[in-house]
Amino acid sequence: MGKRSKQRGRAEASGLSTAEIKRTTGVSPNSTGRWERRQVAGESLEPGHPPGPPHQITLEQEPALREQVAAHRDATLAEHCAWWAQTYTDVSVPTMSRTFRRLGITLKKDHDRH
Repeated sequence: MGKRSKQRGRAEASGLSTAEIKRTTGVSPNSTGRWERRQVAGESLEPGHPPGPPHQITLEQEPALREQVAAHRDATLAEHCAWWAQTYTDVSVPTMSRTFRRLGITLKKDHDRH
C-alpha cells in the first residue's frame, strides 16, 4: 500500500474534514479530492511518471559521468559533451548542464590553469 493510500485510509477512518487533513498532514484539499475520485473510479493512487522524455544520460550511466568529471575537473561542458559522445550518445551542452545540476555536479575551475 502506497503513501497516498495510507493517508487516504487514515483520513477516512478518522472522519477528518478536508481542511483538517490539510492542517494535520500538509496534503492539500485538491490532492485529497483527486485521490478520492481516483479511488472511487478504481484507479491506482500511486504517483505516475513525470512528464517529458526520459533522461538522455540514464541512471546506469551516472557513475561513468561522475568518473569522467573526476578525471577532467577543469573541462568545459562542451568538452564533457565531446568525451561523452565518444562512448555513449551525443548530448547538447544544455542537456549536460541539466544533468550536472540534477546530480549536484559543479564545475569549479582551477584558477592557476591558463
